[in-house]
Amino acid sequence: MRQGVRIPVGRGFAGRIAAGHKPVILDHVDHTTVLNPILWEKGIRSMMGVPLVAGGRVIGVLHVGSLTPRRFTGADVGLLQLAADRAATAVQSINTRADRVAAAALQRSLLPSALPAFAGAELAARYVPGSGGVGGDWYDVFRLPSGSWAW
Repeated sequence: MRQGVRIPVGRGFAGRIAAGHKPVILDHVDHTTVLNPILWEKGIRSMMGVPLVAGGRVIGVLHVGSLTPRRFTGADVGLLQLAADRAATAVQSINTRADRVAAAALQRSLLPSALPAFAGAELAARYVPGSGGVGGDWYDVFRLPSGSWAW
């Protein structure tokens, strides 16, 4: 597979779809209608594409092509949009999960590796991450200038 083609954001076939937030059908694919040479060099003759929308914003583009001339119909676009909507939901779910994992790793990295030890008291800590959109409580133990401890 050939890689390394750079198309400026917002240009080309996918860029038109992303910028317009709507499907695009091309009955003729060549260097005048598609910027990515991989597509027309492989012999794709017709294409259609739809936006992947999640949370009201375009997160990608799903497109298909035909190696023979073809006129894509409204039903074809509807089917591809249905697939794109499901794919966008899956991508958003994966991204949300990855964000949660990253947030949990950050939270755990802020925990002390050991609690301070001092005469006359025994400290214990437990970390339980919040759920939903709720933040957490912060705790700290530190020595005051007087030499006593505060928590």
